[in-house]
Amino acid sequence: MASDYAKVSVSLPGPLVERIKNKVGSRGVSRYVAEALEHEERRQALRDWLSDQDREHGPVPDDVTQEVRRQWLGADSVAS
Repeated sequence: MASDYAKVSVSLPGPLVERIKNKVGSRGVSRYVAEALEHEERRQALRDWLSDQDREHGPVPDDVTQEVRRQWLGADSVAS
């Protein structure tokens, strides 16, 4: 059975690696990095989709954005 994993070598800042190891242990670094990369791929896909929507339909009007923020976050969260 073929593995769905590929071994790669990356260089990361030492302090970042130490912080990650402190959170997940030295054996959890690969999983942590894989999940972070998958998360970033999803974020980029969403940014791309939103850009496509802006190009196709135009940006969301400011008044609509403010109303959504008001309804979602409450009136105190929206600057006048």
